[in-house]
Amino acid sequence: MYKRITLVNLMFLLLVSLLPSSVVLAQGPSVQHSDPFWQAAYWNNSTLSGSPVLERSESNLDYNWGAGSPGSGVYADGFSARWTRYLDLAAGTYRFTATSDDGLRVYVDGSLLINEWYDHAANTVSADRALSAGHHLVVVEFYENIGDAVARLSWAPVATITNWRGEYFNNRTLSGAPALVRDDAQINFKWDTGS
Repeated sequence: MYKRITLVNLMFLLLVSLLPSSVVLAQGPSVQHSDPFWQAAYWNNSTLSGSPVLERSESNLDYNWGAGSPGSGVYADGFSARWTRYLDLAAGTYRFTATSDDGLRVYVDGSLLINEWYDHAANTVSADRALSAGHHLVVVEFYENIGDAVARLSWAPVATITNWRGEYFNNRTLSGAPALVRDDAQINFKWDTGS
């Protein structure tokens, strides 16, 4: 009896056959949906490769190690880390804010949201993502080259604007009291020669 090979199966087999036999994919912690902690893994290389030298649960991702090490057995320079956690969120748009020195990447539900994967001094970036209600997998990857080491991530719902307060003046300098004040649902006007 012959089995039918689908295109997806064929592509997977081709990909696996092309990998060198010496390649070891990076391992990391496994995460449970109900776990309120970050599952952290640290490597003594900057590529998250091989077996981690330290694995532990961490309550938050807010570190400034300076020129020090994250923990016993981890180099002070030339290390990498991966934090994994599920966030149980209400539906809405969330702003993820990351600070790093050196490289940092943030994935939400498998999609790259923040990519600062290069050597740099402490730098903060933010990105917004609309999320449905429920559990969302967040993975943060970090590497430290030399010097100070900083890794931070926070998130918060983004306030949505339901109405704009419109104040209309009878002059171009916006001076004096407005001639009209009203709430506008959006800013999308074309008055031409009208008012």
